[in-house]
Amino acid sequence: MKFRTEISIPEAPFLLSHDDGIFSLGSCFANHMGKRLKTNKFNVLSNPFGILYNPISIANVLEASLENDRSAFGELMHQNERWHSFHLHSDLSQGEKIETEERILSTLKQAHDFSNNSTS
Repeated sequence: MKFRTEISIPEAPFLLSHDDGIFSLGSCFANHMGKRLKTNKFNVLSNPFGILYNPISIANVLEASLENDRSAFGELMHQNERWHSFHLHSDLSQGEKIETEERILSTLKQAHDFSNNSTS
C-alpha cells in the first residue's frame, strides 16, 4: 500500500551555483529560504523591503528594484508617530519622514544594484 502521492518532478532547465545572485522576495518563507541559502554560502539578498504578502506589493517592489523607481512606493503616511508606505513592511518606517525616505531610497539602491547583478 502507498501512503503518499508520488510525483515525478522534471529537472529544472538551469542550475544555481554559489556565483549566482539570488534575489528573494515575499513572505516569511522567502526569509527562511534566504537564510538557509546564506548559511550554505550562496549570494542572497532576502526581503530587503521586509516581509511582503500582497502580490501587488511584491510586483511593485520587484519592478521598482529593477528600474530604480522610487515612485512605485506611493506617498508616505503618518500613523502612530511613524512614517509608513502601504507597499512596504513597517521595518522601513521611521519617526521622521526624511529618515523613512532615506531608508527606502537606500534599500532601493541596494536592491537595484543586487538585482542588476543577479541571475535568479
